[in-house]
Amino acid sequence: MVTAQLKAQTPIGLYEGLLGNSGAALTDSSAPSYYNPSLLKLKKSESYSIGGNTFGSLNSKRDGQSTTSVNIYPSYLSSIFIGESLVHEIFLINLAPTKLQTITNLSNSTTTSIDEMNVDINRIILGYSMAFRNIPFALSYFVQYSQVQEFGYTQFADLTSSLRSNSVTKGKYNSLSSGISISGHNRFDGYTLGYNLKLRPVMVYKKNEAEIKSFIRGATAPTDYSEQTNSSQVRTSEALNTVFSIGHAFQSGEHEFITDSQFVEKTNESYVFNLFQSFGYRFSSGSGHQYLVGVSHSIDSATKYLGQNLYISTGYSWINKINRSTFGLYYYQSKIASEVIAAGLTFGSEFSY
Repeated sequence: MVTAQLKAQTPIGLYEGLLGNSGAALTDSSAPSYYNPSLLKLKKSESYSIGGNTFGSLNSKRDGQSTTSVNIYPSYLSSIFIGESLVHEIFLINLAPTKLQTITNLSNSTTTSIDEMNVDINRIILGYSMAFRNIPFALSYFVQYSQVQEFGYTQFADLTSSLRSNSVTKGKYNSLSSGISISGHNRFDGYTLGYNLKLRPVMVYKKNEAEIKSFIRGATAPTDYSEQTNSSQVRTSEALNTVFSIGHAFQSGEHEFITDSQFVEKTNESYVFNLFQSFGYRFSSGSGHQYLVGVSHSIDSATKYLGQNLYISTGYSWINKINRSTFGLYYYQSKIASEVIAAGLTFGSEFSY
């Protein structure tokens, strides 16, 4: 499913989403619980942040099948509290909220069919992170809720006979899982090393039900008619996988270079990993203005050439008293399993108090 391919490419974080989704070693992280919760230790003031996409579009094509989507949604909400021995963050992440419409046309010399499927997908992560102020180590606890609703219509015709059929599909998928991540970082002058291990979540609850109702004419004779109802399941690609990230940040004056290597388990319990490599650059002026640019790319056996699975982002950030805001653009393309193009605007603000 397209959403599984895009999950790691959704821009998350005020800075990180504009730095190619690099953030495991970013010292002023705006989404620490997603990239590296131990970076909460470096927070100097309590804050509230919101990041989101004002507009996002997606197009996918593959073998007579086209998928389109347009979305408006927040991607990261958090509140940070600084205690005497711990720094706390309560966070909510919209991982893959999207509405997809897929139309498939298949025809040959004997049959023709048209299939239209509308899918509404929501995946939300809610959690709590605690970082120790005296040591660069943190734990993060989270639950992930997934909901997929689908409604589809299929029309089939046999060109060599009187057989015709129409089918209506309705389905709903709900699941709840919980997990934990362990993270840390080390700083040496202008260099920061960060690492975060998100262990495979445990499924707590899952319900997957779908019904296909078919109306058939001409199966045995031109005038006959019948109805059939069959049970099925929603086609979902939710993955409960282990993710390990390691990041490097190099800072010299007004210039900062960061890079992340993210190892994402391919399928549930496979212990085979895909690698996503990201690079980001940020220029910070003395007046608080920043320019950010980033790129990320998958590195695995399915990726044959540079640009086959590519994410690019850029943006601008400014500060006004206690409020820092960002605005930027992102573009994603993949030509691995199907041709996918996604693009959008992203924005966010962080309030310190």
